[in-house]
Amino acid sequence: YELPFGKGKRFLGSTNRAVDMVVGGWNLATAFRYSVPAPLRLASTNTLANVLFTRARRANQVSQTVRSGIDRGDLEPDNPNARWFNPGVFANPGQFEFGTAAWYHNNFRQPRQLSENFSIAKNLTVLRIKEQDVRFRYRADFFNMFNRVNFNVDGNFQSANFGRATAPNLGARIITMGLMLEF
Repeated sequence: YELPFGKGKRFLGSTNRAVDMVVGGWNLATAFRYSVPAPLRLASTNTLANVLFTRARRANQVSQTVRSGIDRGDLEPDNPNARWFNPGVFANPGQFEFGTAAWYHNNFRQPRQLSENFSIAKNLTVLRIKEQDVRFRYRADFFNMFNRVNFNVDGNFQSANFGRATAPNLGARIITMGLMLEF
């Protein structure tokens, strides 16, 4: 979005060159991402592969409560009690059993992901040489501007870390700045 300030714009359009150099030529851009990841596939250790040639085997659902009730903001990789999923919700079926759980559950998915990116740029014509402009451009980009932590969660119910935050899905805030001279 080009801000409406400076020479030829709606606001402060009739100001002098010094004011136009400060307030004119600014552009803003944003990109927001708010998503809920797709459900994870739930599969158990396949002990039927040599018997029935199956590619995967379902788990048994022991409890109806898939989620533990903890908020995504309370997940900590260093806290073994902060689990996104209920640790006792699924179990391996017996040796020749197929399993009772569905392949996908609506609540069996990674935590939602929140990310805001922001960019601001300033375009300035410095001088004109033989009908060609010499332009200066400053740009600053803010990735994950609010420094939100988005963790991945261990979705393997057979793991000792099932439901625990393992690693960031989105890294820390990154700010880049650049200068460019066009001629």
